[in-house]
Amino acid sequence: MAKFNYSQPFPRRTITGSPLERFAWELFSIDTEYKEPFGHVNLTSSSGQGYVPDQTVRPIRIFNLSFTGMLIYEENYEMYPKRTNFNALYAFYRKHGTHKRFIFHHPIYGDLVVRFGKPLSIPKKNQNGLGSLQSFEIVLIESITTHYTFSETEDFSGELPFHASFYDVEVDTAEDTLIAPLGNNYEMVFKYARKPLRTFKLSIQGMKYFEMSDGSLSPFMSPSQNMLLLELFYMKYRLRERFIFSYLGEDIQVRFAEPIKIPKVEGNTGVLGTIELSLIETPNKPIIEISDLEVK
Repeated sequence: MAKFNYSQPFPRRTITGSPLERFAWELFSIDTEYKEPFGHVNLTSSSGQGYVPDQTVRPIRIFNLSFTGMLIYEENYEMYPKRTNFNALYAFYRKHGTHKRFIFHHPIYGDLVVRFGKPLSIPKKNQNGLGSLQSFEIVLIESITTHYTFSETEDFSGELPFHASFYDVEVDTAEDTLIAPLGNNYEMVFKYARKPLRTFKLSIQGMKYFEMSDGSLSPFMSPSQNMLLLELFYMKYRLRERFIFSYLGEDIQVRFAEPIKIPKVEGNTGVLGTIELSLIETPNKPIIEISDLEVK
């Protein structure tokens, strides 16, 4: 694979000629969660080193769809528009259950192969709502057969610094001493030889996806607010690789503590809600398991 070009636009994916059915309902707001197949384990409480299982498997994305304004009909629901027709949506769920795959057009990524992540329940009606239903959510899970995220040639090996600029930081410092009472008002104090590790909790605001005139996504427009670029940054490092986070004049080796979560857009602004990132100070390079399995 060639080195990834972080300055190239990304066309939304299009799936054609597939026997899978399409999810036809679009009146929702959506947030996206990344789920990693493995986590990160500290070797000892006094070590800055950790162990990361092999992560050649792609992370799976989970999509939480929030619906409002859907209508339910007592009979002959096929006569009514599909986009607000809960009966048709429920029939689609009953046909697929939580195991059959279908095509879902994500407003950012384009066509994806997904399945229902949990059973779909029928919500209550709104009072005097003329058949309108209360808000409800649908969970979709990306199929593991989707073997790439943005581009089939991606490998994320190019240079990419942490670029988000508009955030608040909360810093937690790990305990570095242990005090043991001995009696007669004496204490034994144990202190780790290394400096205590810090966790940086970032609340990032003002992030959005930027669209080109041809409908493709831009990772190079307004880098400090570019959500696509931040998403690519996470895909490059995931939970195992360290990167530099600059704070109060200090360049600090950190890693992601948990997968990234992309919130819903706020109103019609195109701006996402606050993004919460947790970074753990990691002065020593994690021990990475080497898999003898080639995953494609």
